[in-house]
Amino acid sequence: MENMTLDWTIVVQFVMFMFAILILNAVLFKPVLKTIEERSSRTSGAEEEASALSKKTEIKVHSYERRMSAARQRAADERRRVIKEGSDREKQLLDEARRKAAQIIEEAGQQVAAERDSARQALSAQVQALSVEIASKVAGRQMSAGGSA
Repeated sequence: MENMTLDWTIVVQFVMFMFAILILNAVLFKPVLKTIEERSSRTSGAEEEASALSKKTEIKVHSYERRMSAARQRAADERRRVIKEGSDREKQLLDEARRKAAQIIEEAGQQVAAERDSARQALSAQVQALSVEIASKVAGRQMSAGGSA
């Protein structure tokens, strides 16, 4: 009969073990596993979301860089255009100033030539009168412009 008591103890221990497993499974293992799975799904969801946000950010950065490059190109084109316009305007103003300066110089040259001719005529008349006067003083008698006394 001792063998029988021993067999019942093993059976009772086995039943108690199974009962403990069922209770621990319901009270401890399932909630812990559920919490671990939820954390895992939240973590993987957050990782996927972070990856998606990283890709979106990368796309936006590339888009921003392309827009900045295009804006720099437009600014460089505008700068070249403004410089060319300024250069053209400067050339135009210099050409106009040279033309005006040449016109002023020509007008001044004509005025000087006219004044020179006027001065020659005035001096020519004075030279003739002075030469008659000098000749009269040298000859000691009155002389006229025609050369006879």
